[in-house]
Amino acid sequence: MNRGPAARAAGLRPRMSIPRPNLGHGLGLRPRHFGRLLAERPPVDWMEAVSENYLAPGGRPVAALEKVRRDVPVALHGVSLSIGSTDPLDKPYLSALRALVDRIQPAIVSDHLCWGRHGGRYVHDLWPLPLNEEALAHVVERVGRVQEALGRQILLENVSSYVAFRESTISEWEFLGEVARRADCGILLDVNNIYVSALPSRRPQRQGRLSLRLARRAGGRGRLGSLSDGGRSLRTGAGADRVGRPHSRVGSSRRREPQGRFHRGRGAGPAGGGVVKLAEMQRLFHQLATRAPGSEAIDPAALLAGTPALDATARVRIYADMFIWRQIDALRDDFPKLALLLGDGPFYAMAEEYLQTHPSRHASLSELGRELPSFLRAWSGEGARADLADLAALEWTRAKVFEEANVEPALPEQLRAIGAGELPQLRVCFVPALRVLDLGHDLQPLWQALEEGAPPGPPSPRHESIAVWRKGFDVLHAPIDDDEAQALTLARSGEPLGVICEAFAERPDAVEAAFRAISSWFAEGWIRAGVAASSPSPVAEGRRPDHPEEEETP
Repeated sequence: MNRGPAARAAGLRPRMSIPRPNLGHGLGLRPRHFGRLLAERPPVDWMEAVSENYLAPGGRPVAALEKVRRDVPVALHGVSLSIGSTDPLDKPYLSALRALVDRIQPAIVSDHLCWGRHGGRYVHDLWPLPLNEEALAHVVERVGRVQEALGRQILLENVSSYVAFRESTISEWEFLGEVARRADCGILLDVNNIYVSALPSRRPQRQGRLSLRLARRAGGRGRLGSLSDGGRSLRTGAGADRVGRPHSRVGSSRRREPQGRFHRGRGAGPAGGGVVKLAEMQRLFHQLATRAPGSEAIDPAALLAGTPALDATARVRIYADMFIWRQIDALRDDFPKLALLLGDGPFYAMAEEYLQTHPSRHASLSELGRELPSFLRAWSGEGARADLADLAALEWTRAKVFEEANVEPALPEQLRAIGAGELPQLRVCFVPALRVLDLGHDLQPLWQALEEGAPPGPPSPRHESIAVWRKGFDVLHAPIDDDEAQALTLARSGEPLGVICEAFAERPDAVEAAFRAISSWFAEGWIRAGVAASSPSPVAEGRRPDHPEEEETP
């Protein structure tokens, strides 16, 4: 983005052209597509990817996205920008998103006109905004900063809503159009959300009804970047299999929509009068929707409009239920064996307790379970047993190894090609997708029982070193003996093979054991391609698996 002298002097951002590529018909990129898309060209003109699912360094999802991008254009559609939040913009998230944008070069970058972060905590939902001048000015200012950070224009999608704030004074189509006009951004028009929001029986009065005709007019000339019907491809920018909450809603209203350009409805503000500022409104709504301590003292009706069929309390309850269930589902996805061992009821209770003490502070749900192993060490709820923390640590490590950077491993033939005189001085680099865990229990019988659906036995206390690695896109784990664990520690610290072999010195078959271990490192793909016998100093790329942080995790 280049600013002219006059614009810079006035502190104004330059106007940007709205990208409107004729992409054709596209689909959403989902995990069930990865296998086919890694092998062949997509059968559509373009594909949409949820940005937060591809911020990890590597793994099968990133490989699939990069392969798709080589074949067809890609649209990046985010869910965690939280453009309407009164929290500061998440700079690490924006930096990661910018890196993804630079790498993928998408045809479109978009997110949602909503908020989902408060007090540094992500709710992983698309919460609606009050539609008033304060919120409008706030969003416009943040869009400008986001577009500068990304170096390009973004599109914002209209969201469906179960609630309308009493402080809303602008109709939805006017709000959407003003954001696009003032912020110089595009609109990703979700036709399904328009349809749902336009049903008179399902919408409180305050936000009005956004029709397709009015949305086109509000978007202004050239600002309607793309259309989505929430499931069926319509035209440029249409995305199928949309991400977002279910759209079924209950309620009725026969009130008229707001009239006039900046009409202010009656009854705005809390009981007793007064205007609720945006930051305070978000604090109150966050407290209600997360069922935080003290929320029972807040009257939702003072903040939100309702209908006889679905009052304000019931509408907040929809968000509160979705808030907790979405995060518990994410934990279940990352810890399937733990969920199976505990069972549905105890796992739900444990997860709810965990989320109360460890709320999400990362834009990606893949980071939600980072502290679960340490939490379980002190947890004493129903189903608690001594090996739960170790089981969670193993599952967490497997999930993070899955996301590690994709690098080329050395071929086993490389080891055989190195002369005997060079081997003692050889230093090796390990691939990033390798960890070694030190656990206090033998998990092998428990893991096998859970795999086979057999009753799990009691905990088996014993020191165990477990290697976790990725071979291709398959994540594997296996126990290793203490000598090999020590050898790996030496190798990752940059010691040559001559020193590494000393870890096996106490064994009667020391030479054979060392050769078997090092040969297996090559065979399993643990060694990075490009090993050199003449390395003058330690070269160890990626994290050391013997470090405590290797147990952490998108």
